[in-house]
Amino acid sequence: MATAVESGVRGAVRKRVADGMLANVKGAFNVLIIDDAAQRILNSAFHMNELMDHNVTLVEKIDRKRQPVKSSNAVYFVAPTDKSVDQIVADWAGEPPYKGAHIYFTTTCTPSAMAKLAAGKVAKDQHIKALAGIRLVCGQSDCVSDA
Repeated sequence: MATAVESGVRGAVRKRVADGMLANVKGAFNVLIIDDAAQRILNSAFHMNELMDHNVTLVEKIDRKRQPVKSSNAVYFVAPTDKSVDQIVADWAGEPPYKGAHIYFTTTCTPSAMAKLAAGKVAKDQHIKALAGIRLVCGQSDCVSDA
């Protein structure tokens, strides 16, 4: 029987992130790259060790310098802001830093952000393995679906 935490908002967020994003990424060692919006969502539903149960071995902030991990997939979980999309495009401007890019936006992506992504080498060289919106928004006290 599900506990109140598993069946409440936290459980719904966990299910959306685990089933809608992490379960779709193949590989035993994945790098999760997040921004502040995604961090609030993850912090509301997961402990770090629980992400490891979903093959996430490293969590890094998108706005920080990161080392490439060519043997792993990158799972970008970010808000569809110009800043985040610009960083994804910049990550892939040179040699591919990861095996593939799995891009999940916290909310619906704007046409201008999608155009920026499509114009980048990450899309042109077909490094994008997944592109979707998880559609979760975190406020001060909890997360909700924007669906």
